This record gives sequence, structure tokens and C-alpha cells, in this order.
Amino acid sequence: MRSLFFTLLFIFGLATIQAQHTGYVSGKILDEIQQPMYGAKCKLFKSDSTSINGTFSDVNGQFKIANLSDGSYFIQFSQNMDYVVNIRYFTIDQGQPVELTIQMQ
Repeated sequence: MRSLFFTLLFIFGLATIQAQHTGYVSGKILDEIQQPMYGAKCKLFKSDSTSINGTFSDVNGQFKIANLSDGSYFIQFSQNMDYVVNIRYFTIDQGQPVELTIQMQ
């Protein structure tokens, strides 16, 4: 009886782990002449404007923010005073990744 209990507990535990989806947002940030933008600030918010996480673009203009649960978000991109802040809205659904290309002006 005891081993049956632990077997069922294990199976339900696996089902719970598989039901939790996490995704990520990633992409590339380009300047006004389509060149990769190094060091751009990427700040992530929940749809209710709660700040969650952030990162900076690498030398290739690439960024990635992982471990996002299903839901609605927006991400704010900025560089310095010479560029307009760029905001993008997106949704993580069933852990599917989101890929963005950002053109800074």
C-alpha cells in the first residue's frame, strides 16, 4: 500500500511539473542603419507595469530573458539620450518563445 502511494505521488508530481510552462523572449536590436546595437538596455515588465527583469544586448545586438511564465508582458528598449525608447508588447502562451527584432530610431 505504501509503495502504491509513493508511485501515485510520483506520477502526479511529474504531471504537475510538465503542466508548468516557461518561455523566453529574445531577439536582436538594430540601430537606424541596421547595425547590431551593443549595450542596449532591455527592461521587462508584467502587463500591470510591475518590473520583472532586465538585461543588455551583447556585441551582436542579441538579448534573451528566460524563465517567463505564461502571461502578458511588455519590454522597454533604450540606449542613450540619442535614441527614442522603444516598447513592445507580447504574450507567452504555453511556454512558446517570442522572438523580436527591434529597430531603434
